[in-house]
Amino acid sequence: MKVSYRYFLLLTVLISSLSVKAQNSTPSNDGKSNYQAESGWMSDFLMGPYLFIEHIPYDAVMLYGTRLGKRQSPNVSYVLEYVIGQQEDEKNTLGLTHHVSVHAIYYLKAPSSTFRPYAYAGGGFLEFKSFSQDEYNMAYYGGIGFEISMQEKLHSFIEPRYLNIAPFSFDAQNEIGVFWGLRLLY
Repeated sequence: MKVSYRYFLLLTVLISSLSVKAQNSTPSNDGKSNYQAESGWMSDFLMGPYLFIEHIPYDAVMLYGTRLGKRQSPNVSYVLEYVIGQQEDEKNTLGLTHHVSVHAIYYLKAPSSTFRPYAYAGGGFLEFKSFSQDEYNMAYYGGIGFEISMQEKLHSFIEPRYLNIAPFSFDAQNEIGVFWGLRLLY
Protein backbone atom coordinates (compact mmCIF):
# COMPACT_ATOMS: atom_id res chain seq x y z
CA MET A 1 0.00 0.00 0.00
CA LYS A 2 1.45 3.36 -1.03
CA VAL A 3 -0.55 5.46 1.43
CA SER A 4 1.66 7.10 4.02
CA TYR A 5 0.60 6.45 7.58
CA ARG A 6 1.96 9.90 8.49
CA TYR A 7 -1.30 11.42 7.21
CA PHE A 8 -3.32 9.11 9.45
CA LEU A 9 -1.13 9.94 12.45
CA LEU A 10 -1.26 13.68 11.73
CA LEU A 11 -5.05 13.71 11.40
CA THR A 12 -5.47 11.61 14.57
CA VAL A 13 -3.27 13.98 16.56
CA LEU A 14 -5.09 17.02 15.13
CA ILE A 15 -8.57 15.68 15.94
CA SER A 16 -7.50 14.56 19.41
CA SER A 17 -5.90 17.89 20.26
CA LEU A 18 -8.89 19.85 18.98
CA SER A 19 -11.29 17.72 20.98
CA VAL A 20 -9.22 18.11 24.16
CA LYS A 21 -9.06 21.86 23.58
CA ALA A 22 -12.82 21.98 23.04
CA GLN A 23 -13.48 19.99 26.21
CA ASN A 24 -11.21 22.25 28.28
CA SER A 25 -12.49 25.52 26.84
CA THR A 26 -16.23 24.80 26.65
CA PRO A 27 -18.01 26.11 29.75
CA SER A 28 -20.66 24.01 31.38
CA ASN A 29 -23.98 24.49 29.65
CA ASP A 30 -26.12 23.34 32.58
CA GLY A 31 -27.68 20.43 30.71
CA LYS A 32 -28.33 22.34 27.49
CA SER A 33 -27.60 20.47 24.30
CA ASN A 34 -24.31 21.18 22.54
CA TYR A 35 -25.89 19.72 19.39
CA GLN A 36 -28.03 22.67 18.43
CA ALA A 37 -28.47 23.46 14.75
CA GLU A 38 -31.27 25.34 13.09
CA SER A 39 -32.03 23.22 10.04
CA GLY A 40 -31.05 19.69 11.07
CA TRP A 41 -28.68 19.31 8.08
CA MET A 42 -25.07 18.22 8.36
CA SER A 43 -22.12 17.67 6.05
CA ASP A 44 -19.04 15.54 6.63
CA PHE A 45 -15.58 15.69 5.14
CA LEU A 46 -13.94 12.31 5.55
CA MET A 47 -11.05 10.09 4.63
CA GLY A 48 -9.81 6.62 5.45
CA PRO A 49 -8.78 3.25 4.04
CA TYR A 50 -10.77 0.26 2.90
CA LEU A 51 -8.52 -2.63 3.96
CA PHE A 52 -9.24 -5.56 1.68
CA ILE A 53 -8.69 -8.78 3.61
CA GLU A 54 -10.07 -11.27 1.09
CA HIS A 55 -8.67 -11.60 -2.42
CA ILE A 56 -9.00 -8.41 -4.42
CA PRO A 57 -6.13 -7.42 -6.79
CA TYR A 58 -4.81 -4.91 -4.22
CA ASP A 59 -4.60 -4.69 -0.45
CA ALA A 60 -6.08 -1.31 0.38
CA VAL A 61 -7.31 1.98 -1.02
CA MET A 62 -7.26 5.36 0.69
CA LEU A 63 -10.61 7.05 0.12
CA TYR A 64 -11.56 10.72 0.40
CA GLY A 65 -15.09 12.03 0.28
CA THR A 66 -18.04 13.93 1.55
CA ARG A 67 -21.46 13.27 3.03
CA LEU A 68 -24.72 15.12 3.26
CA GLY A 69 -27.04 14.17 6.08
CA LYS A 70 -30.30 15.06 7.77
CA ARG A 71 -31.06 14.59 11.46
CA GLN A 72 -34.58 13.23 11.94
CA SER A 73 -34.36 13.42 15.72
CA PRO A 74 -31.60 13.97 18.29
CA ASN A 75 -30.74 10.25 18.03
CA VAL A 76 -31.39 9.37 14.35
CA SER A 77 -29.73 10.68 11.16
CA TYR A 78 -29.70 9.63 7.49
CA VAL A 79 -26.65 10.22 5.33
CA LEU A 80 -25.73 10.15 1.61
CA GLU A 81 -22.03 9.34 1.19
CA TYR A 82 -19.63 9.59 -1.78
CA VAL A 83 -15.98 8.55 -1.50
CA ILE A 84 -13.29 8.08 -4.14
CA GLY A 85 -9.74 6.71 -4.09
CA GLN A 86 -6.92 5.81 -6.46
CA GLN A 87 -4.46 2.92 -6.30
CA GLU A 88 -2.63 0.32 -8.40
CA ASP A 89 -3.60 -3.33 -8.74
CA GLU A 90 -1.21 -6.33 -8.80
CA LYS A 91 -0.34 -5.61 -12.47
CA ASN A 92 0.55 -1.97 -11.65
CA THR A 93 -2.51 -0.71 -13.53
CA LEU A 94 -3.81 2.52 -12.06
CA GLY A 95 -7.48 2.66 -11.19
CA LEU A 96 -10.20 4.41 -9.24
CA THR A 97 -12.57 3.18 -6.59
CA HIS A 98 -15.93 4.94 -6.22
CA HIS A 99 -18.43 4.23 -3.46
CA VAL A 100 -21.85 5.88 -3.34
CA SER A 101 -24.03 4.79 -0.43
CA VAL A 102 -26.83 5.69 1.96
CA HIS A 103 -26.82 4.85 5.65
CA ALA A 104 -28.67 5.44 8.89
CA ILE A 105 -27.07 6.50 12.17
CA TYR A 106 -28.41 5.82 15.66
CA TYR A 107 -26.72 7.76 18.49
CA LEU A 108 -26.40 5.89 21.77
CA LYS A 109 -25.97 8.97 24.02
CA ALA A 110 -27.84 12.23 24.49
CA PRO A 111 -26.99 15.23 22.28
CA SER A 112 -25.56 17.10 25.29
CA SER A 113 -22.70 14.58 25.52
CA THR A 114 -19.28 15.69 24.32
CA PHE A 115 -18.42 12.09 23.36
CA ARG A 116 -21.26 10.35 21.47
CA PRO A 117 -20.93 6.73 20.32
CA TYR A 118 -23.28 5.59 17.56
CA ALA A 119 -24.14 2.59 15.42
CA TYR A 120 -24.75 2.80 11.68
CA ALA A 121 -25.68 0.57 8.74
CA GLY A 122 -26.08 1.14 5.04
CA GLY A 123 -25.12 0.15 1.55
CA GLY A 124 -24.66 1.24 -2.01
CA PHE A 125 -22.80 1.00 -5.29
CA LEU A 126 -19.04 0.22 -5.26
CA GLU A 127 -17.02 0.40 -8.50
CA PHE A 128 -13.42 -0.55 -9.23
CA LYS A 129 -12.73 1.33 -12.49
CA SER A 130 -9.92 1.28 -15.08
CA PHE A 131 -7.99 -1.62 -13.59
CA SER A 132 -6.92 -4.73 -15.49
CA GLN A 133 -10.58 -5.67 -15.23
CA ASP A 134 -13.37 -3.29 -14.14
CA GLU A 135 -15.63 -4.55 -11.38
CA TYR A 136 -19.09 -3.31 -10.41
CA ASN A 137 -20.27 -4.30 -6.97
CA MET A 138 -22.72 -3.64 -4.20
CA ALA A 139 -21.31 -3.02 -0.73
CA TYR A 140 -23.33 -3.37 2.44
CA TYR A 141 -21.77 -2.24 5.69
CA GLY A 142 -22.29 -1.63 9.34
CA GLY A 143 -20.24 -0.43 12.25
CA ILE A 144 -19.83 1.81 15.21
CA GLY A 145 -18.66 5.39 15.31
CA PHE A 146 -17.57 7.94 17.87
CA GLU A 147 -18.37 11.63 17.56
CA ILE A 148 -16.55 14.26 19.62
CA SER A 149 -18.07 17.72 19.99
CA MET A 150 -15.43 20.41 19.44
CA GLN A 151 -17.76 23.39 19.11
CA GLU A 152 -21.51 23.88 18.82
CA LYS A 153 -21.56 23.17 15.06
CA LEU A 154 -18.24 21.37 14.59
CA HIS A 155 -17.65 17.74 15.51
CA SER A 156 -14.96 15.17 14.71
CA PHE A 157 -15.65 11.46 14.20
CA ILE A 158 -14.04 8.09 13.59
CA GLU A 159 -15.92 5.09 12.16
CA PRO A 160 -14.62 1.53 11.83
CA ARG A 161 -16.83 -0.49 9.48
CA TYR A 162 -17.37 -4.02 8.26
CA LEU A 163 -18.09 -4.27 4.51
CA ASN A 164 -19.71 -7.08 2.59
CA ILE A 165 -18.80 -6.66 -1.10
CA ALA A 166 -20.60 -8.65 -3.78
CA PRO A 167 -20.60 -8.34 -7.60
CA PHE A 168 -24.39 -7.90 -7.72
CA SER A 169 -24.83 -11.27 -6.02
CA PHE A 170 -24.80 -12.80 -2.56
CA ASP A 171 -21.39 -14.44 -3.19
CA ALA A 172 -19.69 -11.78 -1.10
CA GLN A 173 -16.27 -10.83 0.20
CA ASN A 174 -15.78 -9.65 3.76
CA GLU A 175 -13.70 -6.50 4.21
CA ILE A 176 -13.02 -3.79 6.77
CA GLY A 177 -12.61 -0.03 6.59
CA VAL A 178 -12.08 3.00 8.81
CA PHE A 179 -13.17 6.60 8.18
CA TRP A 180 -12.41 9.73 10.16
CA GLY A 181 -13.17 13.39 9.58
CA LEU A 182 -15.09 16.51 10.51
CA ARG A 183 -18.85 17.05 10.74
CA LEU A 184 -20.45 20.49 10.27
CA LEU A 185 -24.00 21.17 11.48
CA TYR A 186 -26.29 23.72 9.84
